[in-house]
Amino acid sequence: MTETLTILFLILVITFILGLLFGWHLIEKEQVFTQSSLQILVGILVTIVWAISIAAEIFIPTYTVSVLIHGIMGAVVGYLFSDDGITFNIGGD
Repeated sequence: MTETLTILFLILVITFILGLLFGWHLIEKEQVFTQSSLQILVGILVTIVWAISIAAEIFIPTYTVSVLIHGIMGAVVGYLFSDDGITFNIGGD
């Protein structure tokens, strides 16, 4: 059990570091990605991960997500898709 947790922790740390490096690389290339396009990308990714965690909680009986995590994710997604966060302009000025 300890070996499995160690491997999962190492995967978590490596994924986090790769995400930081990838995000830093995207920020440095300002001509390709603007702040608004990155905000939309982050909003979509956060929403997808949250939806996957909800689906996993429904389909895997032994898997549970903390209510606090659902609250935090709901707040983040709610902010990103609010007037202060991501705004979509469909067919207008």
